[in-house]
Amino acid sequence: MTKEALEDCRQKLREINEQEEKLSSFQRKAHRLAEETFYEIQSIVKKNAETNEPLQLARQELGKLEAGFLEEITYEKRKLTRQRQDYENLYRKLKLQLDDE
Repeated sequence: MTKEALEDCRQKLREINEQEEKLSSFQRKAHRLAEETFYEIQSIVKKNAETNEPLQLARQELGKLEAGFLEEITYEKRKLTRQRQDYENLYRKLKLQLDDE
């Protein structure tokens, strides 16, 4: 039973690693997309606007969106960190039990 539980913990830890990698990748892609979007808006505004006000508004709104997104990513990463700690603690406990047998 304990060996199976240890393997389950290992599997959960691998899954958490994968989820963390996906979140980091998603975060990088979202940041790149925000930058690309801003530069596209910037080129359009420079061609068509009489002032920089639309560009400043776009920058502010993109900043708000990115900050909200980053907040969500950070929240999810914290959840994964807590899960990782729980599984690592459980793993150590099970490992000690197995060693005592």
